[in-house]
Amino acid sequence: LAQVFKQPYSVSMNQSACTLGSLAPSRFCTCQGVMAAMAPAAKQPPENVEIVFMWGFRDPRRTMLSDYYYERWQGKIHILVEKNFEEWAHWALEHWRKKTAGPYTWLSLLDLGFRPISVALYQYQIRNYLDQGFLPSQMVVYPGNLYVQYRDNLDTNPLLEALRKKIGKSLLRPPPVATTKKDKKHDNTGKHGTLEEELSAEVRAQLEEEIFVPEIKKLMELLAELIGQGLTLVGYSGEGNDVAAVTEYLSGAWVF
Repeated sequence: LAQVFKQPYSVSMNQSACTLGSLAPSRFCTCQGVMAAMAPAAKQPPENVEIVFMWGFRDPRRTMLSDYYYERWQGKIHILVEKNFEEWAHWALEHWRKKTAGPYTWLSLLDLGFRPISVALYQYQIRNYLDQGFLPSQMVVYPGNLYVQYRDNLDTNPLLEALRKKIGKSLLRPPPVATTKKDKKHDNTGKHGTLEEELSAEVRAQLEEEIFVPEIKKLMELLAELIGQGLTLVGYSGEGNDVAAVTEYLSGAWVF
């Protein structure tokens, strides 16, 4: 972004807006404002600048559980602190039903309390960039487990290899990560049970029927279509427009 705009950039802690400025980026941002500012570059990129977007996918069910406890541990989102996971899941289902009662967009799902689910509704994130004029060929998607398996090998990491093909073979070679427990620093060391332990069978079934099954189906359909238009799904060797093959691949590769 600094290359594109010739200045530092910042993003607002309010998820609906990002602004160019002098502060560091925040992970809470959905980058609507940044995307809007970058839209002209999508159609006419600055000289010698390659804009590539990367998504790491994890099974949305596991993301929901992990992100709930992470946000609760952070203590910044009131509704996630005051409700246990089962109580929050009931609230999230009601929230979803209200939001999807009429036309809705990614922005309508940005309530921070809904983040453990909305953060993994990847298809809406991707469509935001497409709507701004960016191309599928600028997008690299990788299943999280694939990266984890190769995390300590920068030369053979399939994700880094895919990115280097787009931006240069000599790039993306940071110093090796720490390999000893003493040297490693973890900012999310909380523990939690499995979904089966944390949620009743009734609530799990409702989440599957109303959110995960239909939304994952939309994601797989979108990915299959975009692979045929140049999107890179790291580790996938099938054809574009093959929803069944994309589903089969990701269903295993994004579980970790």
